[in-house]
Amino acid sequence: MKRYKKIVMMLGLAVGVAAYGSAAMSGTTQAAHKSEARPAGGKGASASPSDGAYVHVVVMAMKKGTPPEAIEQFIKDGYRLLEPRKTVRHFAIGRPANPGSGDMETNYEVAMLVTYDEYKDFENSLADPLHAEYDARNLQWVENFRVFDFVDDRYKTRDAKAAK
Repeated sequence: MKRYKKIVMMLGLAVGVAAYGSAAMSGTTQAAHKSEARPAGGKGASASPSDGAYVHVVVMAMKKGTPPEAIEQFIKDGYRLLEPRKTVRHFAIGRPANPGSGDMETNYEVAMLVTYDEYKDFENSLADPLHAEYDARNLQWVENFRVFDFVDDRYKTRDAKAAK
């Protein structure tokens, strides 16, 4: 039950980040993730990837006419191809919650949240053959997507306490 609550909380956070960061999704299709580091686009201080666990959130809108079976396979492939990688600390993927919060964005079909111990694990995952297989099988259905990366310093604090 505790794991279920954590997954629900993390997906809720992913949707919340998406809602906060975007009033509407971009209309351009993005071909693939870019592996180079990019400066934070928002205002205010940003965290260094070394400050804690690296959390990668992707919110995807599918092309019109995408069959429901393709979305189901998209999610199953996430669990089969992306979750089992040894660098993944936590993985969640799914459809928008129903009912959702009053502020929930509704212009997407799938959200994914992946937590890594550090940024270099995320970078290495982009070169993983399982990631390439996932993209080859599923990006054909994606109209556009938004990516939100952030540092969760809670893990660094917890791991430091455990080491003592």
